[in-house]
Amino acid sequence: MELVLARAEAIVLAQAFAHVGFPGQLRERRGRGVLVWKRRAAIFDLLRRLGAGSSVAEVEARGVLREVRGELNRSINAETANLQRTVRAGMRQAEAIRRLEDAGALEAGGSMHRVALARREHPDATIAELGDRLRLTRSSVQRSLSALERQAAALPRRALP
Repeated sequence: MELVLARAEAIVLAQAFAHVGFPGQLRERRGRGVLVWKRRAAIFDLLRRLGAGSSVAEVEARGVLREVRGELNRSINAETANLQRTVRAGMRQAEAIRRLEDAGALEAGGSMHRVALARREHPDATIAELGDRLRLTRSSVQRSLSALERQAAALPRRALP
């Protein structure tokens, strides 16, 4: 917070504020005296003492709102990034499964085949959701999907016509 005054007035006020426990920094700017307080708590205390309690409450409310909005934005951004990663991984895994099926390299039966079919049907599902659907642990679903991707990556690439 800054108070800009004539230089002589700024000196007198700086001494008065320091005397009552609110010392500010006295500066000079363009020939004028400037009293400066930087700490938020000191500014709020000073404003309350000067009778501006409602202004302090309004500034604090805006600060809380800003903080809540920032936290909400961080949460939304994190969830969006997680969803994007999940969808990209699901699409990549579904493509690997399609390649294995097209090449006749997807073995029928077993948990890996069940995982492949579930992923193909639900490319946007999380690994935990697939595990719940299949009654498998998250780690076994993850291992199966990783193995399917490795198998697909080992397939020879088709030449383009």
